[in-house]
Amino acid sequence: MKDITIKGTVLRRELIIWLILLVSAFVLNIYAIVVYDGELSEIFTQMHIVVIVSLAVYIPVALIRVCYYTIKLLFNRKVKQ
Repeated sequence: MKDITIKGTVLRRELIIWLILLVSAFVLNIYAIVVYDGELSEIFTQMHIVVIVSLAVYIPVALIRVCYYTIKLLFNRKVKQ
């Protein structure tokens, strides 16, 4: 069985993408609290929901990126033949 290694740059890039999505979900949470006159404590009590939302957005984005790079790889191989 082969070991799968992930380069540090790839891991760092994926972490940065997820952090951007996490910050976006956090900002949307603050926006919703302001618009719907929620309590300030909801910023911290709803943090688990913010993390789940960021992951729920990250997974489809990651799948789209995987499909894009796979198609790009297939077309590059076809051109070189």
